[in-house]
Formats: sequence, structure tokens, C-alpha cells
Amino acid sequence: MYNVGEIIVIIVDESLSMMKTDFKPRRIDVLRESLKPFVRSLLEREIHTLVGLVGFYKIAYPITYPVDNTEPLMEALDTIRIKGEASASGDAVNLASLILFSTSPPGYNKRMILITDDTSNAGIPLSLMSTPLKTSGIKVDVVGLGRLARNAREDLEALASSSNGVFIKVDRKEDLLPSLYKLL
Repeated sequence: MYNVGEIIVIIVDESLSMMKTDFKPRRIDVLRESLKPFVRSLLEREIHTLVGLVGFYKIAYPITYPVDNTEPLMEALDTIRIKGEASASGDAVNLASLILFSTSPPGYNKRMILITDDTSNAGIPLSLMSTPLKTSGIKVDVVGLGRLARNAREDLEALASSSNGVFIKVDRKEDLLPSLYKLL
């Protein structure tokens, strides 16, 4: 079977740590505004693309299921904000994989883009997600924001590596959008 399109779930960290101001005004604000042109670019590619959003803090939840329409995605991106303490990134990756398997049209490549500034400290440990993703056919690209603890960076790099994805570390506000564009 040949590739006829791509379905992507972008996983967004909405935990309290995303309030840090090393990316002015705050990490969460810079992320929300950077995702808008990136999502538009995804949908404008020649390959048919569906994009969905999953948010997480102490729980993971779908913000929007994968669509190929810019308007509902821009509205959904506007809802991204700090939701609470803790970080259930493992739960978010698990939820995104369920969404990808249940909504992917035949012949579509499946991909996640996890954007976070820490590792899982609630729910399923992120380190446990690498093994099932190895055989799932889902590519996971990871964008790590700001200063990452060593164990967080190791977990994030392992997740990307296990699925033939890429890990990108972003330390400055002005590097976030160009780093996202590398994932086109």
C-alpha cells in the first residue's frame, strides 16, 4: 500500500511548568502562537494531512480530533492554556496513539508531535511508551522546551528514537517556530 496522506496528533503540555517566563511572555503563550502558523503549513502541504490536538497536565484529553480544516484547529489552539499541576505525558502519548489508530484512513502515515518541558510525573510513565511505539508504525517527534532535567531529556529522546522520530531541543523563544518547521 502506498502513502496517500498523513494523520498527525500534536500533543501539548498544559501543565503548570509551562508558565515559566524564559520564553516571554510565558512558554505556553509562545507555544500557542507558534503552533498556529505551523498547523497552517501542515495543512497546506501537497500531501493530504489531518491534524488533531491532545492536551495534558495531570490528565490527558482530546482538544480536537484530526481534521483537515484550518478554522476548527485555530479555534482549538486558542483554548490552549495552563490547566493545572502534574504532567501525564505518558497518558497523552497513549491517548494520541488510540486516536491515531481509531481515526486514521487506510494508507495514511501516523505521527505524533509531543511538545513538553518535562517528563511524566503522573499517570503512565513516559519511559513505558517507547516499547509499544517501536512496533506500532507511529512516528513520534519530540520538541523539548527550555532546560530539561537529565531524566526528562533521556525519556524524551528515547521516545523519539524508538519510533524513528526526531528529538529537537529548543532553548529560546525565537527558535521554536523554525524548529517546528523542521518537522514539516
